[in-house]
Amino acid sequence: MASGLTLALFSTKGGVGKTTIALNLAHALKDKGEGPIALVDFNISKGGDIFALIDVSEKGVRSIHDDVFPNITSFGPDMIRNFFHSHNGIDIIPFVTDSRTAKRIFFNIEKSYQIEVWQKLNNTLSALAQYYSHIIVDCSCMFTSFALPVLDNSDYILLVLEPDILSIDQSKWFLEEMKHLNFPISKVKLLVNKLESRQPDSLTEVTKLLGKDVFAVLERDDKLVRKALHETIPFMTRFSMSKLRSDMEQLAGKLQKLPPTLISDDLAELMFNASDGEITEDRSASDEQITEFKRRVHQILVDSIDMKQNISDRELRELVDSEINRIFSIEEVPVHSRDSRDELKREIIDEILGLGPLEDLLADSTVDEIMVNRPDQIYIEEKGKLRLSDKKFLNEEQIMAVIERILMPIGKSINELNPFVDGRLRDGSRINAIIRPLAIDSPMITIRKFSKSFLTMEQLIANCNAISRDMATFMKILVKMRKNIIISGGTGTGKTTFLNILSGFIDEHERIITIEDSAELKLQQAHIGRLETRTANVEGKGIVAIRDLVRNALRMRPDRIIVGECRGEEALDMLQAMNTGHDGSISTVHANSPQDALSRLETMVLMAGMELPARAIREQITSAIDIIVQVARLGDGSRKIVRITEVAGIDNLVIGTNDIFTYRQTGVDSSGKIEGNFIPTGYVPEFVKTLAVHGFNLNESMFTPPEMHKKDAGKSQTS
Repeated sequence: MASGLTLALFSTKGGVGKTTIALNLAHALKDKGEGPIALVDFNISKGGDIFALIDVSEKGVRSIHDDVFPNITSFGPDMIRNFFHSHNGIDIIPFVTDSRTAKRIFFNIEKSYQIEVWQKLNNTLSALAQYYSHIIVDCSCMFTSFALPVLDNSDYILLVLEPDILSIDQSKWFLEEMKHLNFPISKVKLLVNKLESRQPDSLTEVTKLLGKDVFAVLERDDKLVRKALHETIPFMTRFSMSKLRSDMEQLAGKLQKLPPTLISDDLAELMFNASDGEITEDRSASDEQITEFKRRVHQILVDSIDMKQNISDRELRELVDSEINRIFSIEEVPVHSRDSRDELKREIIDEILGLGPLEDLLADSTVDEIMVNRPDQIYIEEKGKLRLSDKKFLNEEQIMAVIERILMPIGKSINELNPFVDGRLRDGSRINAIIRPLAIDSPMITIRKFSKSFLTMEQLIANCNAISRDMATFMKILVKMRKNIIISGGTGTGKTTFLNILSGFIDEHERIITIEDSAELKLQQAHIGRLETRTANVEGKGIVAIRDLVRNALRMRPDRIIVGECRGEEALDMLQAMNTGHDGSISTVHANSPQDALSRLETMVLMAGMELPARAIREQITSAIDIIVQVARLGDGSRKIVRITEVAGIDNLVIGTNDIFTYRQTGVDSSGKIEGNFIPTGYVPEFVKTLAVHGFNLNESMFTPPEMHKKDAGKSQTS
């Protein structure tokens, strides 16, 4: 689909002849065979200037705001011409036609309203570009927020100025503002109007002061302009023998040779649905250009800035930001719109000072996990489902730089002697990194994001349907009664999240010691001691394992010990702690069922090298563990508590278990969501009978299966 050239005429002060130029430029382009031509009066403060120049009443004239905006999505671009006023072969339309509407728009500072107007302007300009060969927009002299979408969606901006110090100074301010907004200055073309034939040196002064070459010149001819105004006609339509007309024709000729700048990235972002389908674009070539440009900018930054100098992070970021702005002003940037340049600059800063393409994914609240397999392959998990993201690293070196940037603040390192490591981000998110030679294709990163919002048990019940209310009440009492609890589940099932929620039931006055490989627990109590393991240094010394911390925690007068994850020889020390008066402890293990969890605990105890007989180990487990909670991630991505199981004792070397609550799947709905119910099994744990002694009131009917309730109801009706 062909795309027309959008030209915005802008000036920083009134009286420079901008509107007169816009009207006559439209005719100059038409005379050169370009067409159709659209002329938009975007004087948002009042409107109507162009119609005054051609002596046309605005009464009955349609406007963009009142007529085009309400209908922009209901017609194709070829129908938009019906809203224009045609005059001598030029289609003209104002943005507004009355001052009341103009004031209402201009003084409305609500962000939502401004965004709505911006989007509608984008859609309108996109529609015009699909029909007209040239769209000339006569902008207001006021540089407001409403000017930005017009300037963004213009191929070029003709900055109209006079060769006097005031106009030059204001134009310089405009260029500086545009640079600050990451606007591509290459799109701004200087148009000097009212140049005296006797002052050719003034052009040199303009170029020197503005640091930019003059694109075109219009010689001063006050007599001709006044005559055209008096006759209310464009001077291009009648006065053939004049230098001003010749200058205008040269300007039109230069504009004809300019290539569109919106094709590569802007039109793909505009949301106008044309009659033959949505505007689409292949960005593959553009992605290669952007990647190459980033590499070039990275090299310039490395050469020009000492990243290790002794300044604050904020000062370094400001320094990098300023240098990128300078690079953007002298280099050919592969994207053109201000929003695209803003995004590109932010990505470069993130790559230099932050975590590169991971920054956006970490900020996205819908992303739960991030998996980097290689520079061009980053997978994410959203709502329990994996998908390939569109984010990419530049190369393996950038992945390594990000890994080191993560590990440095927490005192960990990764190298050939220690090629894999666990760590955490500042927000508590857990990270695992592994590098060559263990990672064959590329360094790999896995990040389990830690939610910034703290889930409560009520949210698990009402919002997530992850547990029933009876089960939640039972779990609360278990914590209050200081029962030792193991939370079992596979990777990503929500073990740590549920541990955090359970810990919320611990009394405020109790002293809690948490032990983790990478600190990610977020307990809300005040009296907490948080311990974290330490990997070996480059000499292979200084390692502190979970087992060491469990032993040390026993000397710290804990009321409760919480081990974030038990996965090795520390299981023996944890069980001994539970059996020696430190009840009420909670931990997690990787297992697919309560029985698997018990088997894993037994295996982990054997890893301690104590050579204990199987019976001794199992007796240790049964006397220490009271309850196992099984969590699972189902096929639809939802997470649920699927079993609450009591460890019942040992019989003939077999550890007995009794399920108290289970989750029973009943089907799958039309959207693929799993349906099911949380059901009590009918088993009532022995300790429930002693609850009243400890001051707890629990209705034992919560343990009665639904079918038993139905039978009891039937008996009552029969009797």
